[in-house]
Amino acid sequence: ENIDYLIPLVDEELAIVSANAQDIGCKVIVSPYETIRHTTDKGKLYDVLNSFLPQRHGHDSTAFPLIAKPKIGRGGKGVCVVYTSEELKRFDEGAYVFQEILEVPEVTVDTLFGFSGELLVAVPRVRAKVEQGISVSGEIINDAEILGMVGKIANRMTFIGPINFQFMLSRNGYKLLEINARSSGGMGITIQSGVDIPKMTYELMCNGNVAQIPVATKGEFPNFEEIINRQKAKVFASTKI
Repeated sequence: ENIDYLIPLVDEELAIVSANAQDIGCKVIVSPYETIRHTTDKGKLYDVLNSFLPQRHGHDSTAFPLIAKPKIGRGGKGVCVVYTSEELKRFDEGAYVFQEILEVPEVTVDTLFGFSGELLVAVPRVRAKVEQGISVSGEIINDAEILGMVGKIANRMTFIGPINFQFMLSRNGYKLLEINARSSGGMGITIQSGVDIPKMTYELMCNGNVAQIPVATKGEFPNFEEIINRQKAKVFASTKI
């Protein structure tokens, strides 16, 4: 198909593309395989980022309630609240991690990293409205604590291209919920704020750098799906007899 550039956006593709980047036949922007191996497995992520993550518990824990979360999964599928020891033992410790329960707000940080792993831009946003695990609207914020954590995490792991980080509150401040080594489903919100990360990614792949780094406008913005739904509602209202 004479493809020039490949930007993987699906979790299942990341490890395959990263492991075979030299043999695909086009320019690829993806994090190193070792990074993908840790970000796609919530258990392995504790090996490198334990201090940033929620407190982890074992099968012998009595600190209920807890969250039981599949080590490999997305969109909140299979995540359960556990209230008793009997319930906890029903979950396979090899397939799940057990964590302290975190509180809202949930903050996603859309980022872009250069080919040398340097952080080019980071835009935090509160997930104001969520449907089926995807933000349909969000509020762009400027939180020094969260941005500082993203910088520290980037010093521990090598990221390349668009990456999104998710945080929630614990009793001791924000904790890292997960890292997706790809663009987020709510990227439209960040684009609406004036930071077009997909466009910047294309520029990075074409030129090896981004000429100008924009600053996000703070405030609440809709995601693309929300904009489309509004347009559909208008069309329906105007054609209704």
